Amino acid sequence: MTSSEHQAVNGRNTAVGAEPSTTEVPVGDLLADTTPTAVAETPGRNRLELSPAWNVLYAFGGMTMATALRAAREAVDRPDLDLLSTTATYCAPVPDGPIVLDTRVLRSSKAAAQCTAELSVGTPAEVPIDADRRDPALHLTAVFGRRHETTVDFTDVAYPADVPDPEDCPEPGPRRVGATDGDTPETDPEEWFPRINFHEQVRWRPAVGHSPTERGWEPGPARYAAWMGFVREPRRADGTVDPIALCIPGDSLGPSIWQRLGPFGPDQPPFLVLSLEITLHVLAPTSSSWLLQDVRCHWAGEGYAVGTTHLWDDTRSLVAIAVQRARLRPFEPGTLTRR
Repeated sequence: MTSSEHQAVNGRNTAVGAEPSTTEVPVGDLLADTTPTAVAETPGRNRLELSPAWNVLYAFGGMTMATALRAAREAVDRPDLDLLSTTATYCAPVPDGPIVLDTRVLRSSKAAAQCTAELSVGTPAEVPIDADRRDPALHLTAVFGRRHETTVDFTDVAYPADVPDPEDCPEPGPRRVGATDGDTPETDPEEWFPRINFHEQVRWRPAVGHSPTERGWEPGPARYAAWMGFVREPRRADGTVDPIALCIPGDSLGPSIWQRLGPFGPDQPPFLVLSLEITLHVLAPTSSSWLLQDVRCHWAGEGYAVGTTHLWDDTRSLVAIAVQRARLRPFEPGTLTRR
């Protein structure tokens, strides 16, 4: 499932810098939680204990993408190059716990580098070293390059005029915590989803669109917009946001689909939005505490959906563009359980 999908279903702690509201959920630290440890006896191999702080039902897809991307960046080990783009292909769900990250630098030249990373579930002893025998849950490619001055310099997409600044957007209501696994909702659609650890790690302000659990709104264009920020901000030494963190708000297709369909109900049953592939193009650095997710679903049918997310910062600069393809899987209310 996507981050904004669950944001639309449940409210969350929105205070800047606030800690998670329950001691049951670990405090997420994206920089620390995605940093692997090298396996000394196997070049290109890393291990990591994936924190449950970022779980949705399994680990959030944007989080596993960020984890593989950090392994790729460390394998390239070129601080003179910036992250330009990355693509994650999702092969299987990833639970929290031990994972292995196998990397391969395809090319490292004066001005560019490319790398792949495979994320497999298990310990180094359990995951085969031979790539042909591995069963990866995620495959990632990443492109790094050196930015330079050019006479070609424009942005041919406009900042959305209908989006208020984050401080002018309403705070979402309190997130329900009473629902338990196996609840069957009859009148309260909030109980269609179990409690989500991921919600405790991010701040969120809705800007354009509706939650599918709201009542009394009519379907419209397949577009949704919301401001998103991290409770514990993933900043680099120079004060900018680590571009690897953009994988999190880039995974956000779900709510745009619901805007076209309308509220959940007997004639509009809920469904999961399961990422198959996400490509993220990083365009500019940012120091903003808030990132605007302006999400559009361009096509949905035959059990799949395709859309784009434009990520803007609070200076109205275009920071990144994500392209996402996902599978739409209906589910019976009350049947979802955490992994």
